Amino acid sequence: VDEMAWILLRSSHTTFVKETQDFAVALVTPDGETFAYPYGSGATPIMGVPMHAGTRAFDDWQPGDVLLTNDPYTTGGMVMHLNDIYLFLPIFVDGAVLCFAWAFIHCTDVGGYAPGSIDMQNNEVFQEGMRLRPFRLYRGGELNTEMWHVFADNCRIPALNWGDLTACTAALAKAEQRLQRLAQRYGRDAVAAAMHGTLDRTEQITRDVLARIPAGEYRFTEFFEDDYISDLPVRIALKLVSHGDGKVTLDYTGSDPQVRAALNLPAGGMKHHPFLSMGLVNFVVTKSEAIHINAGILRCIDLVLPEASIVNARFPAACGMRFTTAMRVHDLVVGALSQALPGELPAGGGNTLVVSYISTSELGERGRVVVANPVLSGSAGGPDRDGVSGTDFSVAFLRNVPVEVLESEVPVLVRGYGLIADSEGAGQYRGGFGTSYEVEVRHPSAVLVM
Repeated sequence: VDEMAWILLRSSHTTFVKETQDFAVALVTPDGETFAYPYGSGATPIMGVPMHAGTRAFDDWQPGDVLLTNDPYTTGGMVMHLNDIYLFLPIFVDGAVLCFAWAFIHCTDVGGYAPGSIDMQNNEVFQEGMRLRPFRLYRGGELNTEMWHVFADNCRIPALNWGDLTACTAALAKAEQRLQRLAQRYGRDAVAAAMHGTLDRTEQITRDVLARIPAGEYRFTEFFEDDYISDLPVRIALKLVSHGDGKVTLDYTGSDPQVRAALNLPAGGMKHHPFLSMGLVNFVVTKSEAIHINAGILRCIDLVLPEASIVNARFPAACGMRFTTAMRVHDLVVGALSQALPGELPAGGGNTLVVSYISTSELGERGRVVVANPVLSGSAGGPDRDGVSGTDFSVAFLRNVPVEVLESEVPVLVRGYGLIADSEGAGQYRGGFGTSYEVEVRHPSAVLVM
């Protein structure tokens, strides 16, 4: 998986993938559990999302098939907004599927109302771009040209998107080669046993960590100040239940209904989901001396999700900014957990991510849609150390876009990028400093979406 990540990173075309690293790769069991995931590349929060909607999409998988989808609703919450393009490749050994290679990219533009496809005031998913239920992009190694043309003709940067997709398929092909060689060397049965063995080991380590949480119920509530289209606050409620045996339930009953804005998180009513468990997953990894990061962690964290809510939206709710909600949920979980383990967890962070899209796609065929530098707040102070400046725990995987790269790709001038003095939270151990980013757009027809 580290090799897959390296190939995708070095071969991709769009700024948000090749610089910011909003992508991921993994190896997945036929039942849809992630058993191998990179340690230091790509988007870590998505680790462990149940993948059965992809691995079981077809019952006639053939060598050389590649599935593509970006639809949150027909995949039951596996995908979480339309900009996430998922690809699956079945890996055959001895004539049968051993496992799947998976890759995901944040596709900078998939059509829709706004350049970059995400706008906070979108109120239904149809405004957010092309929805593609699982289909074969490749069948037996042959490109499905008709379906590719449908997608390419409805996005603003087809050539750049094609470059990213070919980077993904190169990573998937490398995974196939490596797994088949591994099976050739050790035998199919040994590799299959190791796949499940590493999941079981991670589950046991996770149980040992979560068993330290005193049995009981712990409650916490968070709010968005508003829903972007009105002044009404949006409530997210949590009851964390520690069963005392290494199993924890996160019950979101009492959270507000889904909103007519792009904040909704379409979790598909799943029993396990990484975006709603991030705070607990980070706690487990931090408290473990040696753990393989895989879906074994999620086995120990059950979810209770109210139907048609902000954390479990129903079709056709807009969901482009669902990670904003996931960030708020991260601190919600940490807040509840800090009641169970006082003095062991950090405070609430800045909890803010600003992503800016700069589009010159209206200027002609060679126009671009580029993501400018993601602007992050600082993380919270901890029980024994200062917070980290310029990043927060839930988005620490995002890299910055070098000034030289951005200025070479779109007509902008970056006038300033740095930490903001005196923006930290006070305390014996202070919070991290926030960031300031000043960009001058130097073309009158360029479009800026934040």
